[in-house]
Amino acid sequence: MSRSYQLLACAALLFMVVGCRGGGEPEPQPTPVPGMGTTPVVVEEIFPSPLQQTIQTAGTIEPMAQSTLYAGIEGQVIGIPQGANSAVRRGDLLVEIDSPALRLEIERAESDIQNMESEVREAERVHDEKKALHARYAIPWSELRQAEIALEASTATLDSARAALDTLLVAFDETKISSPIAGTITRMQVEVGDSVSRGQSLCTVSDMSRIRMKLDVPGRDAASLDKDQEVTIRTDARPGAEFSAHVANIASAPDPQPGNVLVTVVVDNPRGRLSTGRTGPVRILGRKVRDALAVPSDAVVERNGREVVYIADGDTAVERPVRLGISDGKRIEVLEGVAEWDYVVISGQEDLEPGTALSLPEP
Repeated sequence: MSRSYQLLACAALLFMVVGCRGGGEPEPQPTPVPGMGTTPVVVEEIFPSPLQQTIQTAGTIEPMAQSTLYAGIEGQVIGIPQGANSAVRRGDLLVEIDSPALRLEIERAESDIQNMESEVREAERVHDEKKALHARYAIPWSELRQAEIALEASTATLDSARAALDTLLVAFDETKISSPIAGTITRMQVEVGDSVSRGQSLCTVSDMSRIRMKLDVPGRDAASLDKDQEVTIRTDARPGAEFSAHVANIASAPDPQPGNVLVTVVVDNPRGRLSTGRTGPVRILGRKVRDALAVPSDAVVERNGREVVYIADGDTAVERPVRLGISDGKRIEVLEGVAEWDYVVISGQEDLEPGTALSLPEP
C-alpha cells in the first residue's frame, strides 16, 4: 500500500471516530478547587510605628521603711494620742504606759541615794578631821587610813546606787513610746487600759512615701527590663493615676511560679495613695521606641526551641528566626529577623513550616 493511501485511511478512521460522538458536549474535565493543598492564612505588612514597653503583672507592696515598737516594761496603757492610719513625725508619742512598780522602785532609789549622800558627807567630814589631826601628829596613820577606807566605801556605795537609779530611769523612758521614723501608723495593737508585758508588740509605723513593689513578671518581659531603669506604674487600685518608679532588682533565679521572674520596683508614693498588701493588676510602662518594627505577639511561634515568624513570600511561607525587644502586651518589637514592608503571617502560623503553600485572602 502506497504511503498516500495509508494517510487517507487514517484520516477516514479519525473522521468516523469523531462522527460517532455525534457532535455533542466535550468530555467533562476536573474542576480545580481553590486553595487545594494550601494553608489559609492572614498576613500583615510591617512598617515602623511607635511602641511603648507595657508589662501587665501583679504582686505585693511593702513600705521602704517600717518600724514595729515593743513594750520595754510591764504596765498598763494609759495613753494613745494617735490611732491607726494617723500620720506621725519622728519623735511623736505613740503609746504611754504606766508602771506603778517601776515608779515605786525609782522613789525608793532616790530616797536611798539621799541617805547615802548624807553618809558620804559625814565620811568626808571625819576623813578631813582625821587628816588634820594626823598632820599634827595627834593620831596614828592607821586611824587616818580607817577614815579613808570608810569614805571610799560610802562613795562606792553611792556610785552604785546612782547607777542603779540611772537604769531605772532608762526603763522609765520606756513608758513613753515614740516613733523612730516619720510615716503612718499602719497597725495599733493595744488600747487604753490594756496590760502589757515586756517585749509585747504595740504598734507599727511605716514610711509610705516610697514603697517597694515585688512583681511576678513573665520571663520574656523581664528580659526586656534593666536594673535602675526608670518606669511608670499604673494600677487598678488608683485608676487614672501614674507613679514614678525605677527597677531596683531583677531576680537571677526564676520565680516559684513557672515562667515568671521576681522584679522589685521602688515607687514614689508621696501622698500615700498606695497601701501595703496585694497590688491587684499593675502595668509597668517603660521605654518608648519611635520607629519599632512590631508584630502581633501571637505571630511569634516556637520551632525547635527558637522563636520564629513566618513571612509570606508570594504564596510560600518563609520561616525567619527572630530576636525580640519590648512589648506593649499586644504587639512585640522584632529587632532582628524581619524587614520593613515584609508580610508577616498573623493568623494560621501555627500550622506552617518552611515552604508551606499559602492561601491568602482576596484583596
